[in-house]
Amino acid sequence: MNALGTRLDQAEALVGEAFRHLKSRCSRDGRLDAAALDAVQVPSYDLAFCAAELAAARAVQSWAGDESPRDPYAATLAGVFTVEVLAAIAGRLLLRPADFGLAPGRVAAMHPSSGEALQAMVSGEALAAAGRTLLERDGRLPSPRLGDDKDLMRESFAQFGAEVVAPQAQAIHRGDTDIPEHIIAGAAELGLFGVSIRWRCWWSPRPCRRPRSAPQAAS
Repeated sequence: MNALGTRLDQAEALVGEAFRHLKSRCSRDGRLDAAALDAVQVPSYDLAFCAAELAAARAVQSWAGDESPRDPYAATLAGVFTVEVLAAIAGRLLLRPADFGLAPGRVAAMHPSSGEALQAMVSGEALAAAGRTLLERDGRLPSPRLGDDKDLMRESFAQFGAEVVAPQAQAIHRGDTDIPEHIIAGAAELGLFGVSIRWRCWWSPRPCRRPRSAPQAAS
């Protein structure tokens, strides 16, 4: 995990530098200039994705650090995810490095292809081995460590999917038929058609509705 942590640090530094570069391009007398910001929409959009993916990779690495002592498979999955995140970030930055104020060589040095240990995590052989492991585990993934209540919900949903939905899923899909009433009723009994709550969308002055499961809404 040390190699992954180092590359994540490098990616974070590059993304931070790119943000500062765009900020300087969009500022006039210390204030945001809307017209200047509009001119850099594409790199700003790319950086937003980079920042989100970095946060996700950090969260996954933290989860794997907690879960791996109990289930080593967590480290395998976290490694694959993180390497793919690094490749995605490097790809966006390398596509238009001048827009981000970055030297291509610095970005390339962060790409997973420049590290043998990282390449090994996502080689065809490694991914095939990870797939075989998942089959041997009967599709059971490591615990997301969300707490006992949510783990129980997760297990209930998985059981419903395996026993009720999966046996009919292919026929429904291939026949382009309506979902049978008993599946909808069963999903409703599990709380999957629960209440909605009102929340504020950042893009809208009016409240939006966000669906939640009944147990989630109750909590």
